[in-house]
Amino acid sequence: MKSSPYLAIRTLRQLAEDEESRFPAAARLLRTSVYMDDILGGADTLEEAQNLKRDLTGLLKLGGFDLSKWTSNTAELLRNISEEDLEKPRIFVDNADGPSFIKILGIQWDPSNDSFSYHTKLNDNVICTKRFILSTVARTFDPLGWISPIILQGKILMQRLWLLKLSWDDKPPADIVADWQGILKDLPVIESFNLKRFALGDSKICSIHGFADASELGYGAAVYLRAVNNCGEVTVTLMMAKSRVSPVKSKLTIPKLELCGATLLNEVDIEDIVCWSDSTIVLSWLRISPHLLQTFEGNRVSQIVNSGVDIKWRHLPSEMNPADVASRGCRASELLEHTLWWGPSWLK
Repeated sequence: MKSSPYLAIRTLRQLAEDEESRFPAAARLLRTSVYMDDILGGADTLEEAQNLKRDLTGLLKLGGFDLSKWTSNTAELLRNISEEDLEKPRIFVDNADGPSFIKILGIQWDPSNDSFSYHTKLNDNVICTKRFILSTVARTFDPLGWISPIILQGKILMQRLWLLKLSWDDKPPADIVADWQGILKDLPVIESFNLKRFALGDSKICSIHGFADASELGYGAAVYLRAVNNCGEVTVTLMMAKSRVSPVKSKLTIPKLELCGATLLNEVDIEDIVCWSDSTIVLSWLRISPHLLQTFEGNRVSQIVNSGVDIKWRHLPSEMNPADVASRGCRASELLEHTLWWGPSWLK
């Protein structure tokens, strides 16, 4: 039945609502962290995780659901779970003796070192067509936008193809084919990316910093966690990012695109965040009442200032803005060595 996925999710939500008084933490997890038939959750301590596991199991039993495919970065949490109910790690590399991973939301998670990584599977024998390029770009799944500058390059190429009005199975011009082959040849480099899942460590002081930027090609936003531990050591970690291609039908000025980048950053639902932009024009617009601006600017400024989020906007020089690469795009090998993207040192 086409409606069965909806009914399953709707049943879980109703179960969370009905039994929230008995299982508050488990009910909250069902409301916020269910993705199709997977539940992703965690806790600060082993004891809290064990309590959550017990409550989640009890809550779902009331609805006739049995949990399986259990996995954790803590082996002790998986004790007393039968082998058949554990998630089976898979090998995503050609070397059978290589590391095994668990796939979560399209990316690889290695429980042994609690880190995320990427895997690519490319077919070099397919004829380069508009259809093939689009399917390859769409298949590179990146839910948190860590490699959004790479995907943006593919989207910019797709935009060029749309402007040529090619049919789906037409071969693109030689210059586009050359650009695409360059992107494709470089794409396996993303398998070298390794990102720690837990960014806090023993940190006691934390702050969230967001950056927005734009270029003629696109606009983007990036969000970082700045954490200070007990010894005063500072770490800066990329949490998430977004990129969008610039519209081609309505040609926008750079300040308007910069404002689009600020609006994109504002969509990140974080209550207390420091936001940075290298556009003095955008920062001046944000200090003006929206009704005094033109319609395009006024609508977006209103969306930002009336979002109800405590945002502190600040200015920074363009060369210090890590969101710059999210607005222009780059190859995988360039992003791997892009130290500003993975955590600007000046923020330390």
